[in-house]
Amino acid sequence: MVKRRIGMRTLKTAVAIGICMLLYILFKTLDSNIIYGGQTLYKRKTGFRFSDFYSPFFAGIAAAYSLYPSKRQSIAQAKNRVVASLLGGLAGMILTISYGLIGKISGNDFFTWPNLGDNFKVTQYIVPYILITIFVVIVIVVGNALGKKGAIFVGILTLISVTINPMGMIVNRYNESVDFLGEAVFGFNRILSTVFGVFIALFVNFMAIPHKHKNNDLLFMIGVEGMLDDEYDEIKGYMNYKLNRVCDDGINVSLFTTRVPSTFMYLLDTVHINHPVVCMSGAALYDTRTNKYLYLETMPKDAAKELDKIFEEHNLHPFKNYVVDDLLNIYIEEFDNEGMRAFYEEKKNAMYSNMILGKNKNNDVLLHYMICVEKERVESIVDTLEKSSVADKILIQVYDAFMNLSINKDLKFIKIYSKEISKLNVLRQYTEANDLRIVGLTTSNMADHLLLNSDIRISSVKSNIENTKVVDTYDDLFRNITKIYYGKDYER
Repeated sequence: MVKRRIGMRTLKTAVAIGICMLLYILFKTLDSNIIYGGQTLYKRKTGFRFSDFYSPFFAGIAAAYSLYPSKRQSIAQAKNRVVASLLGGLAGMILTISYGLIGKISGNDFFTWPNLGDNFKVTQYIVPYILITIFVVIVIVVGNALGKKGAIFVGILTLISVTINPMGMIVNRYNESVDFLGEAVFGFNRILSTVFGVFIALFVNFMAIPHKHKNNDLLFMIGVEGMLDDEYDEIKGYMNYKLNRVCDDGINVSLFTTRVPSTFMYLLDTVHINHPVVCMSGAALYDTRTNKYLYLETMPKDAAKELDKIFEEHNLHPFKNYVVDDLLNIYIEEFDNEGMRAFYEEKKNAMYSNMILGKNKNNDVLLHYMICVEKERVESIVDTLEKSSVADKILIQVYDAFMNLSINKDLKFIKIYSKEISKLNVLRQYTEANDLRIVGLTTSNMADHLLLNSDIRISSVKSNIENTKVVDTYDDLFRNITKIYYGKDYER
């Protein structure tokens, strides 16, 4: 039998709704005379009632709808609820008050806003209900104009609740003095109740409910390559949600990728992280908040000189990657095939990098090479590199080419880095400076050296790295993040 636990969101929702109800009890208490021992300790103000401007029903609904696992989602939903209540509530108040004023000024009983429970008169209902349908259109148009489509539905509900009023008790009590005042009071009740409920939900959601244990010295590095099918693929919906949730919970999390900033930064439009990204398979550590390279693992100059000779002998013209003033400069002297030209055309206007047709004459330190060649040439080129005098100083990775080509699709990328990237020095310098331990979570074999350099190792693919826990799904991968973060077994 599967054991089901009561989650934190469930508890927080219950607490928030409970506070909404307790607040009503407080307001009702303030509306009453408090007598103790024959003496009046508190005497309510005549006429004014706190409870007339607050409903636990509407506050509770707002609180329940504003509580999400992610604090970002909660804030976004809270904004929608407040905007919706203001939009629908004010529209309803304007409609009912204006209608009542016309009746007051004209002295015509026809302009009396109908309430549920009143004596039914067809003539008093027809015009108000036609006006309500017109105001529904206005709410939708204004909501769209404000860019708050998510608030429109709730705005319409608020408009209807204010104008087609089931709370005759409040309305009728205030209508005893002024015919149309009751609807205005209820409109304020609806708006203020929602605002109270939203703020109660946010207060409860942001409460730091202590866990028994947290391993705040762990940095969870997630290798994302296996989650992405092509260059501009996104981390799919549920995995996106899971990643954002662990980040929003305050867990130290970042990404490990073979990509350069121009091909991974778009992921951060929907994915939240709170530490720099290890990119280019470990050749660089990139701070996505400041757009700066914190650490680099460059190619040894003697190895670069020898590789240049090999490429010249084989008539190959690789893309050469340099980092200058926190900008990735990619040089290419000549195109060996249409794939290289297509790659250049696609990337020449990309953000976070600078594609240059020509030779680097500034003697900058090289970060890595990239060659685009036909599939049948890969084995020969890799064999030549592995038999060269610098074989022990370089690390070679082979990828499928990912350009959008109308030409031959059988192209491969060969990337050549310094052998030192296998030690992940760029990440180790960062974690040592911040007293963090590495938890490596991989989704492809491209990140095996992340596992080798991690204190705790988990993979969703079969791995030959010792002490690696292999899980079946990405969901299991993220479930282990929470388990490790809160688990005493993993404390230092």
